[in-house]
Amino acid sequence: MQSISDAMKSYFSMSLRLDEKSRSKVMKLMSNIASKYNTYTSITESNVPHISITYPNEKIDDKEISEIESAVAKDLARIRPFPVEINGIKSFKKVKEGKPNYVVFLRVIPNKSLAYVNKICNSYVKEHDYTMFKSFNPHITVARGDIDKNRFNEILREYRNTRFRLIFTVKSITSSTRRSKTGNSNMKEISVGKQPRA
Repeated sequence: MQSISDAMKSYFSMSLRLDEKSRSKVMKLMSNIASKYNTYTSITESNVPHISITYPNEKIDDKEISEIESAVAKDLARIRPFPVEINGIKSFKKVKEGKPNYVVFLRVIPNKSLAYVNKICNSYVKEHDYTMFKSFNPHITVARGDIDKNRFNEILREYRNTRFRLIFTVKSITSSTRRSKTGNSNMKEISVGKQPRA
């Protein structure tokens, strides 16, 4: 596996994308914070509102990605579309490359269906000996980047009491691949539940 040419490997992730109405509300919040606190220079396909489900820490062979997608699709066909609730604005700090990294996010309420989707996606990735998240903490990042402690605290003061609640129905997950960390993503939708025949 490790001898495969790097040209035949891609960065790979699976995520839940919000419906258009919910996405619009979250992006408005992101844009408001970005314009005031310079947390994002723009809203791109890589930071469009989403809930990360699985994200291996290295490039994966393209053939293995296809195998993972096919296996996940079979399992997702056995369950029904399910609701996900977003409720509240939270934050955390982590150390990245020796520097504090401040993140503001929307809290996603855990549920059994969400945990199951994460479990099956990770299980197929692990079968190919790739490393995964140590734990699953579903959330939607709305502010990150070069945020210093003062600006981070200003954002929290402004938004800590803001009520932000959405419920949307998950009908598919998105599989994304790209050749480089900064390159454009190729996206594939994998349906949740059996789809009617054409």
